[in-house]
Amino acid sequence: MKNCQTIEQQLKQVIETKTGQSLATDDHDHAFIPTSGDSLAAVRLSRIIENDLGISVPLNLLLQPNVTLEQLVTTIQSSSSIATISQSDVAQLLNDSQMDLHISIGKQKDTVSSASVILVTGTTGFVGAFLLAELLSTYPSKCKFICLVRGDSKANPYARIRETMQFYKIWNDDYQNRIIPLEGDLSKVRFGLETEAYESLANQIDVIYHCGAAVNFVMPYSRLYDTNVVGTREIIRLAAYKSTCIPIHYISTISVLSPDVNTEVSIDKISPERLIDGYSQSKWVAEKLINRAGQMGLPVVIYRLGSICASTKTGACNRNDLYTLILSAIIKTVSYPEILTKARLYALPVDFTAKSIVYLSMNQCDINGKIYHIANSNQEISFTDITETIHRNGINLNSVSFIEWQTKLRTISNEGDSIETLVELLNTNTFDEQRQISTEEYYRSISTIKMPSLDKIYLQQWFDFLAENIVRLKTDNDKVFS
Repeated sequence: MKNCQTIEQQLKQVIETKTGQSLATDDHDHAFIPTSGDSLAAVRLSRIIENDLGISVPLNLLLQPNVTLEQLVTTIQSSSSIATISQSDVAQLLNDSQMDLHISIGKQKDTVSSASVILVTGTTGFVGAFLLAELLSTYPSKCKFICLVRGDSKANPYARIRETMQFYKIWNDDYQNRIIPLEGDLSKVRFGLETEAYESLANQIDVIYHCGAAVNFVMPYSRLYDTNVVGTREIIRLAAYKSTCIPIHYISTISVLSPDVNTEVSIDKISPERLIDGYSQSKWVAEKLINRAGQMGLPVVIYRLGSICASTKTGACNRNDLYTLILSAIIKTVSYPEILTKARLYALPVDFTAKSIVYLSMNQCDINGKIYHIANSNQEISFTDITETIHRNGINLNSVSFIEWQTKLRTISNEGDSIETLVELLNTNTFDEQRQISTEEYYRSISTIKMPSLDKIYLQQWFDFLAENIVRLKTDNDKVFS
């Protein structure tokens, strides 16, 4: 029998049935979608609607704060409204990239060889922690590092830095007297600091390494704007606050490159129109702000990072990285999707990434305004090499179809855990060939540094870290039991 329900009625029924929640309404009888801005909840709901009703829902709409059922219906019923959203997004990006920085540039500090205090952001993240470790081991012991860390009721800023570095096996007790934790928030004006604390910060620091960012490829631009865009604006304002300006080493991403660009060109030559996710969009705007500050005379260097993989020394890897989630799932399910058989991974070890950034920042002359693509274009890791490493550790993997592998993942996942995240986010496009970008300027500039070999020893270290710290498999005589 033909379904006579309207799209609005069908959506309301599916959402309430699957989520077990009645749609909340306001005084104007607007019904709100219950994702609470949670990326996994939005992905899950999007899949449910597509599977049950055959309707594709824009994920960025579900992630907007206080999205209503009426807005959802309007978007679905009018394909032009989706296009309008895209056009308005581009207009917003262009507008935000021209925001007034409210800075004037004075003379530049000469601090490459004499820096005594350095500000580092993002030190509780993967790359940021390794960058801090490399800075600590490279700069003289008298040099101190102020680390801006967002407040957390569960642990003080210093403890969070130490625990992060301990997890990645790069902590050294000698660091404790050189790290100065500073509780602050990138998303707030002056990082939420009192005037006296902000003045003190501006007076002390000689160099800034800005690595802090919210990295999320699901959240819309509006949800990443505060940390990634406002945060970068505030770093620029801090650098220009005093009469003597402070150099910024800015960690960007190759995600700011539109599909038709692969060289180390200025962000001014890259259109945001084909940047489809909020993270890329927010980092594009942030890099535009950095570039504008550079054009005004602020000394800036931009490092666009590509795919980053495990440390060459310990095998430590990013616990939230897609590669980590996939490899963990392969080990847990004792299987892999056959679509991966011919896959190749082009990624740069995180410790070498940090080493090369610090090397470039300290040893290259006239680098102000330079752009480097920090990526691996010379070596690859084949999926076959990875499966052979797993096999040598006592796990015999089965090749299965992609659909069957997803089914296996669902049987071992729990609500809200990393495996469920992987199930919801994976599709066959996840395993497409990685895009190749130009790294000519980068490799020319680090030609005196020996590149690490991504060989069997490296893969074994990576596996050992995964098994011990993330998958947490039982071991016996160094062999893993599935």
